[in-house]
Amino acid sequence: MQIELKRVKTNRELGEFIRFPFRIYKNNPFWLPPLLLDDRNFFNPKKNKALRNSETILFLAKKDGITCGRIMGIVNASFNELTGKKRARFFKFECSDDQEVAHAMIQAIENWAYDLGMNEIIGPFGFSDKDPQGLLLSGYELRAVFLAPYNPPYYTRLLENEGYAKEVDLFE
Repeated sequence: MQIELKRVKTNRELGEFIRFPFRIYKNNPFWLPPLLLDDRNFFNPKKNKALRNSETILFLAKKDGITCGRIMGIVNASFNELTGKKRARFFKFECSDDQEVAHAMIQAIENWAYDLGMNEIIGPFGFSDKDPQGLLLSGYELRAVFLAPYNPPYYTRLLENEGYAKEVDLFE
């Protein structure tokens, strides 16, 4: 089965990117869905000034023509200038329980970031610490909190298999 990564370019593709988590969590009573208008505004440079000074890229992953993942890459120029780092971030990671799909998405963000001259990649991490960050590692049986990360337990395994490791514990 071939995995296709499609760069999000159209409004319709952005809508699919925004709505994809509803497929991952459709039977999960603990997930708190985002407000779709808030997600639309997040990707609108007129509403989200972080987009104006950052490089970003969005991908949808498809397997046999069916969307099975999404990921966003971010290079926050202000942060990098302030810290002297060449750091990229991946964000909005959502994926079926499929290592090949996770690998393709992470590899695409890594290649994009390295092509921009970055030498470090972290994630899941948004534009700043005001965005939801990291992964939920326990408490999957508790109702998600607004603006806090919630994810299936298998995300940790998928990302660890790609060489990512926990840097710090945050408590909700």
